[in-house]
Amino acid sequence: MFRITFKKGYKYQLEKACLIHTPILPSHPIDTYYIQLQTNGDLILARGYAWDGASGAPDVPSFMRASLVHDALYQLMRNDYLDREIHRKPADRLMRRMCLEDGMNPLLAAVAYGFVRALGEPHTRGLSRKELLFAP
Repeated sequence: MFRITFKKGYKYQLEKACLIHTPILPSHPIDTYYIQLQTNGDLILARGYAWDGASGAPDVPSFMRASLVHDALYQLMRNDYLDREIHRKPADRLMRRMCLEDGMNPLLAAVAYGFVRALGEPHTRGLSRKELLFAP
Protein backbone atom coordinates (compact mmCIF):
# COMPACT_ATOMS: atom_id res chain seq x y z
CA MET A 1 0.00 0.00 0.00
CA PHE A 2 1.24 3.50 -0.85
CA ARG A 3 1.50 5.82 2.16
CA ILE A 4 2.10 9.54 2.25
CA THR A 5 4.43 11.28 4.67
CA PHE A 6 3.63 14.82 5.77
CA LYS A 7 3.90 17.42 8.52
CA LYS A 8 1.26 19.74 9.93
CA GLY A 9 1.46 23.07 11.72
CA TYR A 10 2.23 25.45 8.88
CA LYS A 11 -0.07 28.31 7.87
CA TYR A 12 1.79 30.05 5.06
CA GLN A 13 3.77 29.06 2.02
CA LEU A 14 5.99 31.24 -0.17
CA GLU A 15 4.68 31.66 -3.68
CA LYS A 16 7.97 33.10 -4.94
CA ALA A 17 11.54 32.57 -3.77
CA CYS A 18 13.05 35.46 -1.85
CA LEU A 19 16.46 36.72 -0.82
CA ILE A 20 17.02 38.58 2.46
CA HIS A 21 20.37 39.87 3.64
CA THR A 22 20.96 38.93 7.29
CA PRO A 23 23.73 39.49 9.84
CA ILE A 24 23.89 35.70 10.35
CA LEU A 25 27.27 34.58 8.98
CA PRO A 26 27.73 30.82 9.00
CA SER A 27 31.25 29.40 8.77
CA HIS A 28 30.27 27.56 5.59
CA PRO A 29 27.34 27.82 3.14
CA ILE A 30 24.17 25.99 4.20
CA ASP A 31 22.07 24.44 1.48
CA THR A 32 18.85 22.60 2.29
CA TYR A 33 15.91 21.91 0.02
CA TYR A 34 14.07 25.14 0.96
CA ILE A 35 16.69 27.23 2.78
CA GLN A 36 20.11 28.46 1.70
CA LEU A 37 22.31 30.66 3.87
CA GLN A 38 25.51 32.00 2.35
CA THR A 39 28.62 32.95 4.33
CA ASN A 40 27.93 36.64 3.52
CA GLY A 41 24.54 36.41 5.32
CA ASP A 42 22.32 36.12 2.24
CA LEU A 43 19.32 33.97 3.13
CA ILE A 44 17.50 32.46 0.16
CA LEU A 45 14.11 30.89 0.78
CA ALA A 46 12.74 28.75 -2.02
CA ARG A 47 9.27 28.88 -3.50
CA GLY A 48 7.14 26.55 -1.40
CA TYR A 49 8.91 27.24 1.92
CA ALA A 50 6.27 26.94 4.67
CA TRP A 51 6.16 28.64 8.06
CA ASP A 52 3.61 29.26 10.80
CA GLY A 53 3.62 33.05 11.00
CA ALA A 54 4.15 34.95 14.22
CA SER A 55 3.74 32.31 16.93
CA GLY A 56 1.57 33.63 19.73
CA ALA A 57 0.99 36.99 18.02
CA PRO A 58 -1.36 38.29 15.35
CA ASP A 59 -0.21 37.72 11.79
CA VAL A 60 -0.14 41.38 10.81
CA PRO A 61 1.75 42.71 7.75
CA SER A 62 4.49 44.28 9.90
CA PHE A 63 5.28 40.83 11.36
CA MET A 64 5.04 38.55 8.32
CA ARG A 65 8.50 39.07 6.79
CA ALA A 66 10.16 38.96 10.21
CA SER A 67 8.31 35.77 11.16
CA LEU A 68 9.35 34.15 7.86
CA VAL A 69 13.05 34.89 8.35
CA HIS A 70 13.00 34.11 12.07
CA ASP A 71 11.29 30.76 11.50
CA ALA A 72 13.82 29.82 8.80
CA LEU A 73 16.79 30.70 11.03
CA TYR A 74 15.33 28.81 14.00
CA GLN A 75 14.72 25.83 11.69
CA LEU A 76 18.41 25.87 10.75
CA MET A 77 19.28 25.86 14.47
CA ARG A 78 16.79 23.04 15.20
CA ASN A 79 18.37 20.94 12.48
CA ASP A 80 21.92 21.69 13.69
CA TYR A 81 23.03 23.75 10.68
CA LEU A 82 23.53 26.85 12.87
CA ASP A 83 24.91 26.99 16.39
CA ARG A 84 22.10 28.28 18.63
CA GLU A 85 24.58 29.66 21.17
CA ILE A 86 26.12 31.92 18.53
CA HIS A 87 23.20 32.75 16.23
CA ARG A 88 20.01 32.81 18.32
CA LYS A 89 20.38 36.31 19.76
CA PRO A 90 21.33 37.87 16.38
CA ALA A 91 18.33 36.09 14.80
CA ASP A 92 16.03 37.53 17.49
CA ARG A 93 17.49 41.02 17.00
CA LEU A 94 16.98 40.69 13.25
CA MET A 95 13.33 39.82 13.84
CA ARG A 96 12.87 42.99 15.91
CA ARG A 97 14.68 45.13 13.31
CA MET A 98 12.55 43.75 10.47
CA CYS A 99 9.35 44.39 12.43
CA LEU A 100 10.40 48.03 12.89
CA GLU A 101 11.43 48.37 9.22
CA ASP A 102 8.03 47.03 8.20
CA GLY A 103 6.15 49.58 10.30
CA MET A 104 5.47 47.85 13.62
CA ASN A 105 4.97 50.08 16.63
CA PRO A 106 8.32 50.17 18.51
CA LEU A 107 6.66 49.12 21.79
CA LEU A 108 5.07 46.09 20.12
CA ALA A 109 8.38 45.19 18.46
CA ALA A 110 10.07 45.35 21.87
CA VAL A 111 7.39 43.10 23.37
CA ALA A 112 7.75 40.59 20.52
CA TYR A 113 11.52 40.62 21.01
CA GLY A 114 11.08 40.07 24.75
CA PHE A 115 8.84 37.07 24.11
CA VAL A 116 11.27 35.36 21.71
CA ARG A 117 14.16 36.02 24.08
CA ALA A 118 12.21 34.57 27.03
CA LEU A 119 10.42 31.69 25.29
CA GLY A 120 12.20 30.96 22.02
CA GLU A 121 15.17 28.84 23.09
CA PRO A 122 13.35 25.46 23.13
CA HIS A 123 12.31 26.07 19.52
CA THR A 124 15.97 26.02 18.47
CA ARG A 125 16.35 22.42 19.68
CA GLY A 126 15.70 19.21 17.80
CA LEU A 127 12.90 18.21 20.16
CA SER A 128 10.69 20.90 18.61
CA ARG A 129 10.99 19.51 15.06
CA LYS A 130 7.65 18.94 13.37
CA GLU A 131 6.54 15.33 13.76
CA LEU A 132 6.33 13.20 10.64
CA LEU A 133 2.83 11.90 10.04
CA PHE A 134 1.69 9.08 7.77
CA ALA A 135 -1.52 8.12 6.01
CA PRO A 136 -3.20 5.76 5.64
